[in-house]
Amino acid sequence: MKKNILLSLLLVLLRVGWSAEPAATNVVIVTPELVNQLAEEMREHNPALQAARERTNAAAANAGAVRTLGRSHVHARRHGRRSGDARQ
Repeated sequence: MKKNILLSLLLVLLRVGWSAEPAATNVVIVTPELVNQLAEEMREHNPALQAARERTNAAAANAGAVRTLGRSHVHARRHGRRSGDARQ
């Protein structure tokens, strides 16, 4: 009886420990490439980051739409003339 149990245990250990097929595991190897991939996915799909990006784009477009006065306009205003007026 003891021989059968020991032989069965030995066969089970041999099958589990030295099998040609690798055992299925739920292991993930964390590499720099995986971390970069996950970070990029987060940047693309995170609603808060997308909203921040859109606010930045809107602010840049808004700043580009502001009209600035040229040098001649500033000089004319300092001297009480309009920019289109002829010099006196």
